[in-house]
Amino acid sequence: MAIAAYQQTPRSYVDPHNEFPPPGEAELAAHLRTYRSFVRGALLFAAHVAVILALLAYFLTGSG
Repeated sequence: MAIAAYQQTPRSYVDPHNEFPPPGEAELAAHLRTYRSFVRGALLFAAHVAVILALLAYFLTGSG
C-alpha cells in the first residue's frame, strides 16, 4: 500500500507571472476595517448569547 506524499502549500506565495499586484494602502485599510467590524460583531453576538443564557438559567431554575 503506497502512501501519497503530502506537500504543504508554501505560505509565502509568489505570483510567477505577476498577474495579481500586491494590495495597496487603501485596500489594506479597507481589509482591516472589515476584519475589525467582523470581530466586533462576533463579540457582540457572543455577548448577547451569554446574556440570554444567563437569563434563561436564572428564570428557569426557579430563582426568579
